[in-house]
Amino acid sequence: MNRSAFSCPLPHLALGFLLLAGCEPSPVECEDAPCADAATRDGSSGSSDAGPESDAGFEARDAAPEMPDAGPVGMPVDGFGATGDGVTDDTDAIQAALDSGEHVYFTAGRTYLFDSTLRIDADGDQIIDGQGATLMAGTEMSRGVVVEKATGVTTIRNLTLDANRSAEWAWKLESSFDLYGVEVRNVWSDDQSAIGFFATIRATGNWTVSNMTDCVCDDVVAEGNGSLTDAIGAARCLLYDYASTPADLDAVFTNSRFSNVFGEDADVVQLRSQDHDWTTDSSITFVGCELSIATRRIVKEFASHVYWYDTTFTNISRSHPRFGYALETGGFVSLSNNAAEANDPAPVHVFDGCTFNGSDFDNRIINVYARDVSITNSVWNDVEFRLWQRGGALCVTDNTVDEGFRVYEVASPPVSYYGPVIVERNAGARANADETDDEAPRPPPVGDYVCPSVGR
Repeated sequence: MNRSAFSCPLPHLALGFLLLAGCEPSPVECEDAPCADAATRDGSSGSSDAGPESDAGFEARDAAPEMPDAGPVGMPVDGFGATGDGVTDDTDAIQAALDSGEHVYFTAGRTYLFDSTLRIDADGDQIIDGQGATLMAGTEMSRGVVVEKATGVTTIRNLTLDANRSAEWAWKLESSFDLYGVEVRNVWSDDQSAIGFFATIRATGNWTVSNMTDCVCDDVVAEGNGSLTDAIGAARCLLYDYASTPADLDAVFTNSRFSNVFGEDADVVQLRSQDHDWTTDSSITFVGCELSIATRRIVKEFASHVYWYDTTFTNISRSHPRFGYALETGGFVSLSNNAAEANDPAPVHVFDGCTFNGSDFDNRIINVYARDVSITNSVWNDVEFRLWQRGGALCVTDNTVDEGFRVYEVASPPVSYYGPVIVERNAGARANADETDDEAPRPPPVGDYVCPSVGR
């Protein structure tokens, strides 16, 4: 990995829309970009990196888990020989503490240097209590910390992982996790994807809990090569990836901040379901989160039954000092399924009490191959909703909007509708600017269609 200064291409993972002539997005991109991880140079397992999403009814799940009691728990890593001086390689001591299977804690205020991937894989429940300490990567590695237990839940709290432009994927989460106050920063790669939190969920295996509370991801950079169809230049703060969909797993992300993701295919958050199984009772819920600044998209959804509550989405502006990474837009919020699954649209995307902040780079929420979308009680600041190729079963109601608001369709190719488009009871300039009737074919009448339940 060449650790030279940033070269100035642009963001996000290769799983989205290429713009066609006329600046129209195309759904055909390398869907497996982040997962096309080159051989792991640190001997990590390199397990599958693509995945399905969750399916549930129209009800969202209960949000936020309770914060565990504060204070040190278990055994100090210093007791295994860790120094926490930020200079000495503490890898072996930290790994020994993790391998003990005991609850362990770090000393507040200290920086623990590690020079190879750390693994949390001892069976059983385990608490890793950071107490405000920092783990700092010291040499190049494809993974920073890998969580992969056959049984038990890994609880990590109050710990910062400074990838230090060395660990390309900071956290790789492959079994049940409960994270509180975990921070990631300075994630960087110039030869594959760069990811802050990468969770790979499977239908089989140890998946009972999947929560993040008060977590932060900041500054993820993937140097690019001028192509959107490979993993190089793909960056994510959070990639939540169903390799196969569990029967009933409710993922909850609460009061967390994900921001500053740069690369030619850079998305702040990507939710993906590789097997496109919409029939389980799983769901993904975000409550009170902030997602901002990326050089392609803020959100890319290839998932179903996703609930966004009281969450803010803020796009990058062209005047941003690191805007030079951007190659193409893709809709700053993109709701989709794979083009190959056009007749099996991802259902249920609920936004309630959210704020959308568009920009001069991109102000579009784009819906393609997705249905049962409901946006309610939200604030739209210079944001429009575009239906492209296939969409509908859309409800945009009871929002506060401005003169930049409209709901419209792309004329060529004409939209094929899954269901009606309902735009009503909105307040503000152009409050009910439904322009879909201007094109043919028109969306079907409302009939007996019922908008997805907000679920709270």
